[in-house]
Amino acid sequence: MPAGRPTSMTDEVVSKLLDYLSTGTTIGQACHYAGISRETYYKHIKEDDELSDKMTGAQENVSMHARRTIAKHVIEGSINDAWKFVEKTDDSFNPSNKQELKGDFTVKWEAGGQSMTFNGTNTG
Repeated sequence: MPAGRPTSMTDEVVSKLLDYLSTGTTIGQACHYAGISRETYYKHIKEDDELSDKMTGAQENVSMHARRTIAKHVIEGSINDAWKFVEKTDDSFNPSNKQELKGDFTVKWEAGGQSMTFNGTNTG
């Protein structure tokens, strides 16, 4: 076995990277916290598919939890979270298509066999 520099991608470094990436930090921030350069991170990711999959999974983890949290709030009836969800997922509700609602109003949204109805009053 040829002698060379010891690997900087130790189990401790991998653990720190997974911890930080799973909270939504950037790769650069996670590398800084773990004490390695981004170049080292990308070198090891390129060479090791299993490590690459772990890191990708950690990054997707925070997004999945955010989606679950939003879905829970939407189902429980949080109008603000429901509205944000609809704006993000339904092109007909994007900011360029918004209309000002005045007085009493009802908004019904239907998609994928599901529907939501919002009743409200805008006094502004």
